[in-house]
Amino acid sequence: MRYLPSVKWDDKVHAYFEHAFGAAKFKHICQTLCKPSLRTCIRVNTQRETPEGVMQELQQLLPASQPYMHPVVNSAVILPGKGPLQPDYSLCGGREVVINRLAGESVLKGAQVYAPGLLAASPGIVAGDLVAVTVALEQKPG
Repeated sequence: MRYLPSVKWDDKVHAYFEHAFGAAKFKHICQTLCKPSLRTCIRVNTQRETPEGVMQELQQLLPASQPYMHPVVNSAVILPGKGPLQPDYSLCGGREVVINRLAGESVLKGAQVYAPGLLAASPGIVAGDLVAVTVALEQKPG
């Protein structure tokens, strides 16, 4: 069974976009918005570092990565990702943490999970445990 998230729009916004893009194109846009980006764009503070220097540092930190200069924005470096990947949850031993949507967006970009984003956790988890991370998609009441 696959998890297929979807975007929920205000009815008027949905109708406007569907009219502007057409039903098929708008459906494709909505599906695409539910997937994490396969590229991370890093804007370089050129007062402190050069984009080339950032690319070299990224290649040292992430040897398998292939960062490249943005074709239009001279101060931006693109770090490509890969996917979609099928995660292997067997290593977690049933340990799981549930985080809110905002924390989930940050985790997709490599951030750590901090207490404000944590909604629930399996009992007995200690620092350093390998856990499955689940994002709870909040809904507005009513």
